[in-house]
Amino acid sequence: MTAVVVLGACPATSKAVPLFAAPHFSLALNDGDSLSSPEFADIDGDGDLDAFVGETNGSLFFFENIGTTDSPVFASPVENPFSIADLGPGATTSPAFADIDDDGDLDLFVGQYSGSIAYFENIGSPENPSFATPSVNPFSLTDVGTAASPTFADIDDDGDLDAFVGEISGSTYFFENVGTPTTPSFGPVTTDPFGLVNVALVLPLTPVVFSSPAFADVDGDGDLDAFIGAYTGHCVFMRNLGSPSVPAFGTASILPQIGDVGFNATPALVDIDADGDFDIFVGELSRSVHFFENTGSDSAFNFARPAANPFGLGDVISFASPVFVDIDGDGDLDAFIGQQPGTVVFFENTGSAAAPAFPASTTNPFGLTDVGQYSAPAFADIDGDGDLDALIGEGTGNFFYFENVGSSTAPSFAAAVVEPFGLAGAGPESRPCFADIDGDGDLDLFAGHAAGNIFFFQNTGSATSPAFAPAVINPFGLGDIGTDSTPAFADIDGDGDLDAFTGEGRGAIVYFENIGTATAPAFATGSINPFGLEDVGSWSSPTFADIDGDGDLDLLAGERLGATFFFENVSAFGCPTTPANCIEGSTKALLSVKEKSAGEEKLLAKLALAGPSISQSDFGNPLISAGTAYGLCIYGDDDLLAGQLVVDRAGGACGALPCWRAVGGAPPNGKGFAYKDSTSASNGVSIIKAKSSPAGSARLLVKATNKTGHQPIGIAGELAGDISATIQIHTSDAACFSGSVSDIKKNDATAFKGR
Repeated sequence: MTAVVVLGACPATSKAVPLFAAPHFSLALNDGDSLSSPEFADIDGDGDLDAFVGETNGSLFFFENIGTTDSPVFASPVENPFSIADLGPGATTSPAFADIDDDGDLDLFVGQYSGSIAYFENIGSPENPSFATPSVNPFSLTDVGTAASPTFADIDDDGDLDAFVGEISGSTYFFENVGTPTTPSFGPVTTDPFGLVNVALVLPLTPVVFSSPAFADVDGDGDLDAFIGAYTGHCVFMRNLGSPSVPAFGTASILPQIGDVGFNATPALVDIDADGDFDIFVGELSRSVHFFENTGSDSAFNFARPAANPFGLGDVISFASPVFVDIDGDGDLDAFIGQQPGTVVFFENTGSAAAPAFPASTTNPFGLTDVGQYSAPAFADIDGDGDLDALIGEGTGNFFYFENVGSSTAPSFAAAVVEPFGLAGAGPESRPCFADIDGDGDLDLFAGHAAGNIFFFQNTGSATSPAFAPAVINPFGLGDIGTDSTPAFADIDGDGDLDAFTGEGRGAIVYFENIGTATAPAFATGSINPFGLEDVGSWSSPTFADIDGDGDLDLLAGERLGATFFFENVSAFGCPTTPANCIEGSTKALLSVKEKSAGEEKLLAKLALAGPSISQSDFGNPLISAGTAYGLCIYGDDDLLAGQLVVDRAGGACGALPCWRAVGGAPPNGKGFAYKDSTSASNGVSIIKAKSSPAGSARLLVKATNKTGHQPIGIAGELAGDISATIQIHTSDAACFSGSVSDIKKNDATAFKGR
């Protein structure tokens, strides 16, 4: 057997702050007010494309590209930079950049809802822009009526920039530049020239259309093709069948790859990833900016839809409200998704805890029934009998309770009871969520609703006999988020208390950090889309689940059109997929995993290391906030990760006491550290000991149980039949301690024991 100590060899990871990978290209263009209108330009002359987003209240938001030409990273937004003047409340802004005076820097034009166009001359330089006081409808441009959306292109190849302006009726207004590249002058307006058509003619019937044109040579034939966004959320494409100097646009068609992004689609075409073809960004009414990468070529475009419905999940009809639970007790998470018609769609996970697969769906399984409209399911063992019961909110605000009269592995739901346990309706479109917010051992209920408040029903009963007190609105510092609140709770920062997230009508996710305790919550002011989250379109419905079995909580969010978006948690501390290559010494190791009953495992891992000198400082410092995180990593005889238990609670409290304490003295002169949590709230881990000896050797121990529902189960099953295993304890400070077990006493699906 070998001992392993690695210092500085493991990859650096974050300790307590999650980072969610976006469901598509990770651009954080989501902080406008509404009706987002994106535009891209190298405004600071550093060779990459920066982003501007217009919105409804007269401002422009600037997102500097702090990445590179082919790997953009956008900084937090700045409102009205470079002396850009606010155009005032209600002045919907639709930006377009063009070097209209040919002086080498980019000038700014902003379409407004009034139908006029504001012009900001750049009186700075290509690297240091500064915009003058705006003038209205310069160079003989004229008012187009309502909802001006300008763009500029040399459509006739005469060396100067012509203007196209969308407007409320769906037509595209054309102003030919009859001046020069340095002294522009626009001729009389013409409507829908060169074969362009009013997009109302090719779209579903709607009382308003709102055209928003953009031009790019997407087929690589040297002339400019047309894309026109519309109120319905679609983009209409017209290929230029003429030439660079004599354009002629062909048949108009809706781009099926982009589909419907919501309302008021506003496209912008740029080569954002510097791969030689045009990608497309589409803003829309709920302030999202959707990215569609061109996965084709510069001559044959193919816009890839944003990644949604991971692992084989499918769209529901509309207003997806997902939740993930292990309904059949097989160790992986299954999916239930509420939808507008009032039914619940079920996707059984036929994969595994680490590699989920949702191949098919059924509606209202296990005896669930239609609740009316806008079903929003929540699952919890509300009566403490060991299986998951269902509570479903619906359109009129009632709660429908379905008691599980089956078992934890074979669910069967009784007929619905309306407003059980003293509950009362939470207003239109109630969306329930269970959480033990006060740490008293029973589940309390939170519910969002259409008006944007969050209702709290305290459980004044018990874990087996619930009784809910009358509702309190927006307790503990939670706030009204506008419309369509959909709450979810998770200890996202690993400090031992539950933080709050809520979806809202425009598609964002609002985060309220719990700055109180596990028994006395107090929520900080809400922040929008933290940790790399993004808008999902409109009507976001978030839920948390470790869907990929890597030991941290991922976020999945439903949305108005019926899709479920997946935000993988990519930064929480975790285990490498294969054992680290560590410094060798000698060791004794023990690993015992036992399934006491179905779905309940107890785990013990021990390492006794001798060889390289080990001191307290080699264990990091978990006593301080954002200090060292620990991960127990278990590998099978194929050297693949079979399970991991991560504790990321440095400086945190476990009940009334600190989770961690120093052993043998304070750092750096002590012997080690000890962790104790009687609730096993962090991945089921109850005890960690890391202790060095005067001779430089060390002993490490981890104990865990999932009796409280926290430890990932199935580790024994993953090791079934293996003739050896590797135990590694990693720290977020890049230390790693390892040992092998090969004297196997038991290795079936319910237990594994070896030394």
